[in-house]
Amino acid sequence: MKQGKRVMTINHKTCHWLSVALLTLLILSGCGRDKSSVSVSAPENSLTFGVLPVIQALPLFFAVSEGLFKQAGLNIELVTFNSTLAKEVALETGGIDGYFGDLVTPVLLAESGTALKVTSVLFSTTATQRMFAVLAPPGTPSITLQQVVEQGLAGSSNTVIEYLVTRLLGAEDTVIRLQEIKSIPIRLQLLLAGQVAGAVLPEPLATLAEHSGAQLIADDRGSSYSTTALSFRQEVLTQKTPVVRRFLAVVEQAGRLMQTDTATARQVMNEYCQVPELLGNTLPLPLFPELATPGEEQFNDVITWLNQKNLVASQITAKDLIAYEINP
Repeated sequence: MKQGKRVMTINHKTCHWLSVALLTLLILSGCGRDKSSVSVSAPENSLTFGVLPVIQALPLFFAVSEGLFKQAGLNIELVTFNSTLAKEVALETGGIDGYFGDLVTPVLLAESGTALKVTSVLFSTTATQRMFAVLAPPGTPSITLQQVVEQGLAGSSNTVIEYLVTRLLGAEDTVIRLQEIKSIPIRLQLLLAGQVAGAVLPEPLATLAEHSGAQLIADDRGSSYSTTALSFRQEVLTQKTPVVRRFLAVVEQAGRLMQTDTATARQVMNEYCQVPELLGNTLPLPLFPELATPGEEQFNDVITWLNQKNLVASQITAKDLIAYEINP
């Protein structure tokens, strides 16, 4: 990795008992923003983009570490959050211009009044590439997904986790007993200690759990349920259309370059994506598709599920949330 091209990482300590107002203050102070942060970032070629330290964000980290954004004349600041909630509040308050995440969050943010759109799918599962897995503790007798959700599955409700499990079950009327454990490392610990019937884990912790004896029950390979996408505030899309397009072009370029410069890609992944040391040399490098807008059918299915859970009351559709005019 080239020296002097580090990704700026900002950690935010969040507590569940904090109010949104206090959390907002923490985020804004942690990011070093002032009141001007509510407006679109300046200068003209600049963007602030919120990420989590996960492997789905690898092209973003690679593009910064290898100077690809600078070569394209862009000043891109990646703001790394340790909490999805902190990332969402930063977007709502204007602390960041855009962010990466699942398809559930944009719908919920739009429902709460945040004007944003999804520009592109960044990461998708394939027949051999997964994002999430449902696992049982080591030594568990043969058990089905249905049995695990009846006994209690460690995860987080009203999120892509619950949506994924619902769709993997394939039964709308199934009651999913979720043990609310938002911390993924704690979820992993409880699973390996046999203190939960099962847990939903993302990569690379799903692979780590299997290496530690956990039993795979189901995963999202070959499905589109856990798509990761790039989203921006509408204000940014309107005022900085050319900048966003160049940003997306560089991200797609990074995805291609990683397939040829695998050594550097692995180094960046191990440094910024919280890859356990045990898997540093063996975890497969993820493949990233050419950027494209999300499929309307899949996006609308997410909205349907949120409506069924009474989390969305408006008549919002996928067309309302996809930035067709931006994607290169």
